[in-house]
Amino acid sequence: MLFCKPLLNRIISVLCLLVLFSLPLISEAAELIYTVQLQSYARESDSFRYYETMLEKLEEHERDYLRIEKIGKFYAIRVGNFDTQSEAQNFINSVKSRISPAAIMKAYIKNERIIQLYSGTKSIDREIVPAETIKEPVKEKIVPKKAERVIDEAAASRHQAKGDKFWEVDRHFLAVEEYRQAIKYGRTNNPELYWQLSKILYITGYPEESIEEMKKAVKLKPDLDVFRIELGILYLAAKQWQKSKEQFVEALGINPSLTQVYIYLGDLYFRTGDYERAWFYAKMARYLGHSGTSIINKLTTVSREPDVKPWDGSGDGLYIRQILVDSEKKAKEILGRMSEGELFEFIAGAESSGPNALKGGFIGNIAPSELHPKIVSALSKKEIFSPPVIVETESGFHIIQRISPYDAVILKNYLARAASSRKK
Repeated sequence: MLFCKPLLNRIISVLCLLVLFSLPLISEAAELIYTVQLQSYARESDSFRYYETMLEKLEEHERDYLRIEKIGKFYAIRVGNFDTQSEAQNFINSVKSRISPAAIMKAYIKNERIIQLYSGTKSIDREIVPAETIKEPVKEKIVPKKAERVIDEAAASRHQAKGDKFWEVDRHFLAVEEYRQAIKYGRTNNPELYWQLSKILYITGYPEESIEEMKKAVKLKPDLDVFRIELGILYLAAKQWQKSKEQFVEALGINPSLTQVYIYLGDLYFRTGDYERAWFYAKMARYLGHSGTSIINKLTTVSREPDVKPWDGSGDGLYIRQILVDSEKKAKEILGRMSEGELFEFIAGAESSGPNALKGGFIGNIAPSELHPKIVSALSKKEIFSPPVIVETESGFHIIQRISPYDAVILKNYLARAASSRKK
């Protein structure tokens, strides 16, 4: 007995739902959302025909998350990503005069199931072949087509805000989707957005994609040390030692007061067997206030510590870092915390009211004429890496320390002195 086409489509839709309910449970990392199922088909070509029809019937603002998902043996055409069932129902009410009956579903969005996703243009150019001419198992060729960029600041802002909301409540997969939509609609020059996306991708188990997003952040702001550090750590986790070293070295060129970065580099050079360089970085970390116990213990089992300083004291100007607080009592308390092992840069980030707090208190290479006379007087009597001192000025109490710059020349000179000391 033959079925009429509308009835056949209804039967297929019911079968698709049965397949959905019979599938194994997805991991807890997936995110449940409300979505609208428009139709489902057993043949891929039929699903693409219906998808094209929906592109014609739905307005631009109604196509958000219009997609085809391969679920079991069926191809489901769905649209929307709603927080509540009422939002999904409002959507159906607004479009019911233009589309066939649709159903609200509470479902998972999984990237691996999506074979077509609306992105502002027809991102996949397909030749639609009449169903009756298809001979199984012939597969239709999918030809990617470069999408034109759609700039919509309002949409970008909306998606980023929604991504922030999902991130705050640990709905990571949905946050990723929203941030990608924000980028698609124009947030391509926002390095912090790429950084946030990178962090979420890493914690959800996508380290390679995380690296790619962090590289975009670094490209946009190559002179920001924190981005270099983040990318270096990602390369380290991926065991890409050389690329990790390169990013950490770049970070130190920007900010030579990054104690933890010296520790990372000491460990990296230890792993690759370059013990002389490993000693340099371990010693620098120690002079900056880190005990370096772990890396130094490892180094002493394979190599003797060179009896030379890791800097040569050359160069003009003063490389300094500071923590600015409003009372002498607070300043003395901070010195006590440092003596117990807390790192200068971490305390600066949490306690300093100075303009460079977020850089670990690092001010840079400053000419004495640009500094307060009291600070110049206090530091001119101190050697590089002498313990921090407290200096009072009109702006408050400065905990200030001279440090060494970082560059290839200083490292080269250290290695030469270290080699010479070993020959003695």
